[in-house]
Amino acid sequence: MDNNWIKVFIFTSTQGIEPVCGMLYQLGIAGVEIEDSADFQDYLDNYGKYWDYIDENLMGKLEAETCVIAYINDSPSGIELLSSIREGAERVKSLADGDEFGRMYVATDNVNEEDWANNWKKYYKPIPIGEKLIIKPSWEELSDPDGRTIIEINPGMMFGTGTHESTRMCMALLEECVTEDTRIFDVGAGSGILAVTALRLGAQSAYAVDIDDSVNIIAHENAKLNGVDDRLKTDYRDLADGVTDTYNLITANIVADVIIRLIPSLPEILEKDGTFICSGVILEREGEVKESLEKTGLRVSKVVRENDWVAIKAEI
Repeated sequence: MDNNWIKVFIFTSTQGIEPVCGMLYQLGIAGVEIEDSADFQDYLDNYGKYWDYIDENLMGKLEAETCVIAYINDSPSGIELLSSIREGAERVKSLADGDEFGRMYVATDNVNEEDWANNWKKYYKPIPIGEKLIIKPSWEELSDPDGRTIIEINPGMMFGTGTHESTRMCMALLEECVTEDTRIFDVGAGSGILAVTALRLGAQSAYAVDIDDSVNIIAHENAKLNGVDDRLKTDYRDLADGVTDTYNLITANIVADVIIRLIPSLPEILEKDGTFICSGVILEREGEVKESLEKTGLRVSKVVRENDWVAIKAEI
């Protein structure tokens, strides 16, 4: 029997996306959808050639209000979580400078899991990333990848389709630094897309963790789709809490507040000359993240920006 879910809309602004995602992450919700009309227009401009058609519903989103969407169980615990989301939205709104974060209005809709899957799949098509990669949804056909390495993904209800700027930038940075000796620790892994990408690029091993225990199922499913499950380990874990092993590559595609909370633990788990890649950072928070990295002894070696989002590469 299909599960029923509550679809939660938090109407905000581009500036409000990062604090809203941070609030949801603190509540244990790591997988979200982000709808911003500016992003949709950029997406169509850059990747429209890979689409067979553009759905009328998608065109309507170009004029839609920016919102962050999360899914919670339609159950007593889910209703309790919804109450926490509403309280969290009010807290975020109180931190805004005027209308900086938009309305911060929370709305809901009930959705059947099968309906949810079918509705969003029609917007998810093959997407080229960087110089070497192309993401292919598991249900799509791709006869000519133009010589790129195919990353096949079925994200389920976890974050990580590759359509968001933060994920695309992280994947492009992985192209630059993954070798056969790479042992990657992916924090806030979601669908496991970054860990799987590193393994497809030839990494030795990957350890993917998330505060949503669905990572133990979905990341492995995606790894199996790509033939790399034998090199992937997953775990339900809050950031690096309790991690004692060391890695030469660490990734975190989350939000600025959570990345800043992770950074002090990096010297204990990131090997000398190792690399840290982070994204999910909005432009306004770039300086804070870089300052935190430098205070912890990491050297920022590259910054990539796309629209209102930033990815940072740093070494220790």
